[in-house]
Amino acid sequence: MSERAPILIANGLLYQLSDTESDNFIQIGSKRFSLVKSAEIADLEKLDREFNEQDISDYKKKFVEGILKKEVQTLEEMKTQMDGNKILSFILNEMFPMYIDGSEKDMDAMLSGKKVESKEKGILDAALQEEYKVTENDIQRLKKELAGKQAKPMIKETKAEPKDEDELESMLKVHYKIEAQTQKIEVKPGKKNVLADVLETKIVVLFGGAAYKAKARNDADEIQAVLNGEAIGLEEFASAESVEEAYVRAMQNLLNAEAVDDYSAQLVEIQKIRAKNDQIKKFAEKESFEMGDIGFTKIDGRYHVYLKVPKFAMQNPVYKDQYHPFPACRVAVRLVMDSGRVSVSKICVIEDISHPFLPGGRGDGKCREICMGSYHFGDLTTLKGITDALSAAVNVITNGYSKNVGPHHKIDDFHYVSRKEAEKDGYQITNLH
Repeated sequence: MSERAPILIANGLLYQLSDTESDNFIQIGSKRFSLVKSAEIADLEKLDREFNEQDISDYKKKFVEGILKKEVQTLEEMKTQMDGNKILSFILNEMFPMYIDGSEKDMDAMLSGKKVESKEKGILDAALQEEYKVTENDIQRLKKELAGKQAKPMIKETKAEPKDEDELESMLKVHYKIEAQTQKIEVKPGKKNVLADVLETKIVVLFGGAAYKAKARNDADEIQAVLNGEAIGLEEFASAESVEEAYVRAMQNLLNAEAVDDYSAQLVEIQKIRAKNDQIKKFAEKESFEMGDIGFTKIDGRYHVYLKVPKFAMQNPVYKDQYHPFPACRVAVRLVMDSGRVSVSKICVIEDISHPFLPGGRGDGKCREICMGSYHFGDLTTLKGITDALSAAVNVITNGYSKNVGPHHKIDDFHYVSRKEAEKDGYQITNLH
C-alpha cells in the first residue's frame, strides 16, 4: 500500500495523482496536484484475495489447526491434573465400578454379608469415552467466542514533524501518475471493504511514508485538498507502515472468522474436546457425588467414600422377638494418601445417629468412627482391602453382633418393635439368627 503512494482513500474509492486536469486535487502552497479515481477498494481487495487464494486457504487451515491443537493440549493438561488427584481418580475409576451396576441388588447382598463382584469401567473413564452430540447452538456459540477474542486493530498514531512546502512538493513529484479512467468508477451500494473499518475516517492520504487524515480546512495548513467540491485540511497522524500493519491484522481477523465457518468439522471436534474438559472439571470441583448406592463427599477437605444403607431393624441377638429400628445412613471410609498410595484412615457413619457400634449418641457429631472390634483388615492400600473394609463396616452396622466385635452400647438400651411393625414401616430386617 505505502509503496503505491501518494494515494487518497475516500468513501470506498482509491484516488491517485494524474496529469489530467481535475476538480479533485491536493494543494501545497499554490501548487495543485490533480487526483483521479483509480479503483474501488472493495474490488481491489477481491482481486487480491483471488490472486492469493491458495495462501489464504493455507492460512485458514493453519488457524483452525492451531485452535484444535490448543484445545487438545488443554484436555491433556486437565487429564494430567485429574491424574494428580489420585484419590478422586481411584474413587471414580476403581471403587465406583464395584457398585454402580445393579446397585439395589448389590446392597441387598451386602446387608446379608455377601461380597459384590467387581465391574470393569470407571465413571470418569466412561465419561471421557462418551460420544458428545454437538448441536448447531454449540457451534454458533463457539463461532461467537472465537470472533470475540479478536481485538480490533488500531493504527498506532505518532506525532508529526513539520515539513516545509518544498519537501512536501518533492515527495509528490517523485511518484508516478496515472491517466484518468474513461469508465465511471463509483462505489456500489452495500459493498464493504476492510480498509474502511481500519481507517475509521472518510478521507486519508498516504504519501512519503506518512498517513494524513482529513480535518477542517485552515489557510495555514501546509497541505490541503479539494474532493468533490469540498475543501479540507490534511494533518499527519501516523506512518503509512502502521496503517498497513493494522490493515493486515484486520484482514487476518476476517480470514479467521471465515475459517471458523469453513471448517465446521473441526469445530465439532473442538466442542467435543471442550465437553470432555468440562466433564473432568465438573468431577474435580465436586464436593460430593453419588450414583446408586455409592457416593463420595468431602468432610474437612478429605474424601469419604460411602455406601447408602436403607433404614433397617436389627434383631436382638438374645430376645429374638425384638427388632431395633435404625434410620437410613451412609457408611464410609475416609481415604488419604499414604506413601504415594491411597489408603483408609477412618471407617465411620457420616450421619449423626445413635447406634450400639458408635461412640456417644445422637448429637455427638457426624462421622463417628465405627467400632470394628478385632476385625482382621486386609491391605488397606489396595482396592480389595479398601472395598472389603467398606463392606465389613456395612455388615457391622447392620449385622453387628458377632464374636469379632463388641459394641459401645448395649442393644437393650435402644428402642425396639415387633418384626411385623418393622416390616409394616418399611424397615429391612437384619442380624437374623
